[in-house]
Amino acid sequence: MANLKLNGSPYHKLYVPFSTLSQGATLDWTLSTTPTTWGTAPEDAPPSYSDGLHPVVGYLASPQMTVAPGGSATVTLGGANATTAAQTMQVSPSAPAGVSVTASNQGVVRMPPNGRSTITLTIKPGASTAQNFYSVPITLSSGDTSLPGLTLTVLVAQPGSLLAAYNNAGVSDDGNVSQGNFDGGVRSYSAEALAAQGVAPGSTVTAGGINYAWPPSDPGLPSDAIASGQTVTVNAPTGTQQVGFLGAATNGPSQGLTTLTYSDGSTSQFWLGLSDWTLNANRSQPSYGNVVAINTPYRNCAGCSGGRDNTATHIFSAALPVDPNKTLASVTLPNGATQGQLHIFSIGTATSAMSGAVVASLSPASANAADVVTINGSGFGATQGTGYVAFSDNGTNWGAPGNTATFQVDSWSDTQITFTVPTPSGTNGVVFHVWPGTTAMVTVVNASAQTSDTAALGISATANPADYYNNAGISSDSNQACANYDGDGFSYSADALATAGLTPGGTATADGLTYTWPNAQSCQLDNILAAGQTMLVNGASGATKLGLLGSSTNGSSQGTITVHYTDGTSTTATLFFGDWAQSPSNGNITVATMPYRNSTGGSSQPITMYVFAAEVPLNSAKTVASVTFPSVSNRVGGSITAMHVFALTTG
Repeated sequence: MANLKLNGSPYHKLYVPFSTLSQGATLDWTLSTTPTTWGTAPEDAPPSYSDGLHPVVGYLASPQMTVAPGGSATVTLGGANATTAAQTMQVSPSAPAGVSVTASNQGVVRMPPNGRSTITLTIKPGASTAQNFYSVPITLSSGDTSLPGLTLTVLVAQPGSLLAAYNNAGVSDDGNVSQGNFDGGVRSYSAEALAAQGVAPGSTVTAGGINYAWPPSDPGLPSDAIASGQTVTVNAPTGTQQVGFLGAATNGPSQGLTTLTYSDGSTSQFWLGLSDWTLNANRSQPSYGNVVAINTPYRNCAGCSGGRDNTATHIFSAALPVDPNKTLASVTLPNGATQGQLHIFSIGTATSAMSGAVVASLSPASANAADVVTINGSGFGATQGTGYVAFSDNGTNWGAPGNTATFQVDSWSDTQITFTVPTPSGTNGVVFHVWPGTTAMVTVVNASAQTSDTAALGISATANPADYYNNAGISSDSNQACANYDGDGFSYSADALATAGLTPGGTATADGLTYTWPNAQSCQLDNILAAGQTMLVNGASGATKLGLLGSSTNGSSQGTITVHYTDGTSTTATLFFGDWAQSPSNGNITVATMPYRNSTGGSSQPITMYVFAAEVPLNSAKTVASVTFPSVSNRVGGSITAMHVFALTTG
C-alpha cells in the first residue's frame, strides 16, 4: 500500500471504525510494488477490543472418558489466563447419581499472568452403576465473575464391551437433527421414528430369532461402533449356535472380515455383510441374507428442508454360525469394509440353529488355485438345481449367474459341497485369477434362493511380487492406450522412467536400500493395489527398515501395514504414499522424476510425475517373514484413492 484516503483525506491507520463506515465512507488507495512505510507507526495498529472477554477460559483435555463400573479414571481440567495479572478459577462439578467426581487442589486453578495451569478430576462410578453415558456439568468462576461452563461426558462401561467401542452418534432428535451423523453427511436415524417402532434406549429388538439390546445412549451420544478392528467380549451361553450383529452399512452394501474367538483359543473367520441403510434409496433388496429388523419412514438430515429426508431407512440383523461344542468368547469386528462403513448397534447370540443355507466351515481353511475345497454346513439342498456357489477374491467374482469367469462345482449335497479354486482364465487380455495373500469369500445360494453366510478362504501367500500385480501402470510412448494407472486414463511413461533410471528388472537405490523394479514390459500388470493382501518376504537378518516403492492416485493415501516376523510376532506402522503428480511429503523419498505422463488418448501430458520410496522401521533383532499391505482399494478410477506398490525390500 502506498497511501490511503478516507473521504478524501490522508489516512494511515490499519483499521476503520464501524461508526465511520456505518455513515457511509469512501476509501481511495494506491498500491505499490515495493514496501512502504504506510501504516507502520505504532499508533496505526488496530486497537484490542476487550469488551465481553472473560479473564479466564476453562478447558478439558478430553470431553469424554470411559471408566469401568467400580473403577476410577482421571481427566485434566485447565484454565488459560487472558490477562496480565495472576488469576484463580473455581471448578465445581455436578456429579450424576451413581458417579462421584472429585477435583484436586480443592477445585482451584491458579494461573500466572498470561499463563495456564491445570487440576485433575477423578471420576469413580459405583460397582452397581448402570453402564451408560453420563453428563457431568462443570461450573466455572473467577472471583465474582461467572465463566462459560464445561460438560464432561462419562461412559461407564466394561472394557471390551460393545458399549465401550461405540464411536459414532447415529441417532438424533427430530428437533435437533445436527446432533447425529450416521453417514458422514449429517444424516441420522430419527429417535422419534425409532420410538414409533418400539425402539427406545435400552429396549430389546428381536430379529431372525436373536434378541438384541438396543443402545442405552440418548440421541446425540455415541450409539454404534464403526467397525475398525475392535475386539468385543461376548457372553455366550453354552450351546450357542449363532451370533448376530444388529446394524447397517453406509455407502454400502459392505462386507468386512470378522473373527470369532473361542475360550479354548481357537478361531474361525467369516465375512460380515450388512446392507446399506437406505437399500440404495429403496431400489434394492437386503444383501448377504440380512433380515430387516427395523424400518423407519424417514431419516433426519441437517442439510434438508425441515431437517427431514423422506427416504425410508432400515436396520438389519446379520447372523454367523457358532460351533455349539465350544464357548464363544469374543468377536473381532472387521478392520474396515469393502466399501463404505459397517455400523454395529448391538451383538446378540442364540442357542437355536441358523435356518436356510448355512456355511459352517471350509476345509482346508486356506488354499491355492486348482485346490479342491469342501464347504461344510446345512440347508444346501439334496441337489444343486438352480443353486450355486458364489466365489469372490479381491474384486473378481466367479460362480454366480452372469459371472463370465470359469468356476467348477465338483459335488453337491445338503451338508457338503466341493469346488475347485479357480485357475487363471480369460481371453483378449482379460485374466481372472485368485490373488495370493488375500482372503476370498465363499457363499452358497440354494435352489430356494436362500443366501448363506459368507465364509473366509485364505489364498496362500507367496514371496513373488509379480503374483500380486493387479494393475497395469506403465505404457510406452508409442502405445499409450494400453495402461491405466489411475483409472482415469493416465499411466507412467516407460520411456521417461528409463531416462530416470527405472527399467524392467533393473535396480534402484534410495536411502541405502536397493529395490528391484518390476520385470514387466509396457502394458503388463506391474504394480500392486494395496488392499489388505499378505505377501511373504525373504527378510534380511538384522534389517532395521522395510522399504517400499510406489505412489498413490487420486490424492495421497495412508493405511496400516503389518510386519510379521519369523518368531510369530508382528508390529504395525502407518504407510504413506503421496500422489504421483505431487512433490514428496510425509517422509516419502523421490526415487524418480519424470516431466510427463502418458494418456489413453495417445497424447503425453506435460506434468511432473514421481515415484517414491517409503520406509517402515523394523525390529533388527527379528527377521521379517511377511507383510500385510494396508487395505486401501483394489480398484482405480473416478474419485477412488488407491495406493500402488511396485517393489519392496529390507535392509
